[in-house]
Amino acid sequence: MHGTRKRKTAADGVGCSHFIPILSVNEIAFSLGFDYPQYFSRLFKNKTGQTPIEFRNKN
Repeated sequence: MHGTRKRKTAADGVGCSHFIPILSVNEIAFSLGFDYPQYFSRLFKNKTGQTPIEFRNKN
């Protein structure tokens, strides 16, 4: 997947917070088309200011 599209997909995935409690970060990353969950986590943190786990714990 192209880098710009991945960033948009990660940003769109942020809005799908209803998935966060039931899926692992790895499962979310893979379902959005990321090959590396660490890359998804980095983009997520850049967009939201918190890691996916921090986001899950606060919501």
